[in-house]
Amino acid sequence: MEENLPKAFKELYIILNQFLDNDFNKIPDYFIKFITENMDINYNPEINFNKNIEESVLEETLLLLALIYRDYIISEEEREQLIKEERYQIEKINKTYMDLFHKEKLTNYNNVSNVEKQLVIIKKEKWYKKILNNLLSIFNS
Repeated sequence: MEENLPKAFKELYIILNQFLDNDFNKIPDYFIKFITENMDINYNPEINFNKNIEESVLEETLLLLALIYRDYIISEEEREQLIKEERYQIEKINKTYMDLFHKEKLTNYNNVSNVEKQLVIIKKEKWYKKILNNLLSIFNS
């Protein structure tokens, strides 16, 4: 995705220049400056404004357009409604995945046989005893 961002910025810049002045002026100057500083100036996209624009631009461009629309173009009431819908969708997805994960976890837990779990005591020889034993073995040979 990161490799396409400069190209997406170039496409976005071209599309934004097609906006009406009242919509274009809603976008902050610092954001326009960020786009122009980070776009790939050597990239020449072929955007077809007469047909479905989604077919002639990168996915990253569409995401950036959606963010601009949500954050700058629409009214405050519409923005709040969109954010509520996004949160609802995210919660719905999270709930679905959490339910699936929880069911899988319960299934796996029920399939495990009851095996006694014990601590296994491993006796390790202390380092100084190892050295002493090695020295003694040299002298005993």
